[in-house]
Amino acid sequence: MPRFHRNENPVIIAGAGPCGLVAALTLEKAGIPYVIYERTTTEKLCSNAGSGIDMAPTAIKILDDYLGLAGKNWMAPYEIMYISDMKGKQIALWDMPSLKLKKDSERLSFGTANRARLQHNLLDALNLKDVNGDIKNDDDRLICSTSVVGYQNLDGLVRVELNDGTKVDALALLACDGIHSAIRKHMHKDVDDSLNYCGQECWWGKTTVKPGSELSEELKRLPSTSMVAIGTNEMPGAFFSDEVAPNEHAWGYVLANKTPPNANATNDLTRRGGSVLTTEEKKREIDEVIADRSKVLQLMLQEPSADEITRAGFFDRKNLDLSYINGRVALLGDAAHPQSPSK
Repeated sequence: MPRFHRNENPVIIAGAGPCGLVAALTLEKAGIPYVIYERTTTEKLCSNAGSGIDMAPTAIKILDDYLGLAGKNWMAPYEIMYISDMKGKQIALWDMPSLKLKKDSERLSFGTANRARLQHNLLDALNLKDVNGDIKNDDDRLICSTSVVGYQNLDGLVRVELNDGTKVDALALLACDGIHSAIRKHMHKDVDDSLNYCGQECWWGKTTVKPGSELSEELKRLPSTSMVAIGTNEMPGAFFSDEVAPNEHAWGYVLANKTPPNANATNDLTRRGGSVLTTEEKKREIDEVIADRSKVLQLMLQEPSADEITRAGFFDRKNLDLSYINGRVALLGDAAHPQSPSK
């Protein structure tokens, strides 16, 4: 990989989630100096809260072909997708590798990536892990326990303010610091930039399937462990699940809810603004939302412990006309647009 001239102002990246690390690897490939500031510790950086990221063909092509992750086992490709209604009645069975565009003979790849595993693969590609697989503490390209809180555009550079009061000059500032972005807050401090609830909430988590368990036996009856359940007017919602590691399933369950959950009021570093449920809350609320659903769906949500399940609302921004760019500062990922309107 190209190395950088020390007298160059770097691009500063705020946030070392998948968005920030993809930005860093893109700059690395181009030989452009950068520094990542991440407010959490190295120990918590790749915390696994059950988050799975659905990967579309374009994203897979970029990560595999352009950024060099091909063959690194960073995602689980979809093979056969089982489509059912909420009661488990089969609607369709899709052979995902055989799908292709009508005007293109190229096969389309689809899959799901465990958030923590994707981060580890990106850190490996950036050579930011040591021989023991731990994140390096002595590489000046990644500085943890430090966050960006503000900036000032100047002639030919941007002066970045850190949470300890230090100011650092940069060629550009990329805000990859999530839905509660401090950089976005600074950029739009003079206007109403509040979040807008989209009327839906999502439960997500990970479930370990124990051999011989009732869930294991139910899954054996299905043609695929990659599944989507589609709701109707009588039984609304959407459920999706995929085996992201042997006997480990990442899943999400989306439901309409007129009242936004309090979860997104938090600024939790590992759950993207979501909150964990207590054991009592989990049993009471999950039993209510899975009633009359398929056996697999019920077991998938009942098996995990409370701390492995997160609930959060879907939000976008109330004012969708605000710019993502201000001088040498750009908002990326959730800092730019946390969710597309889904009503």
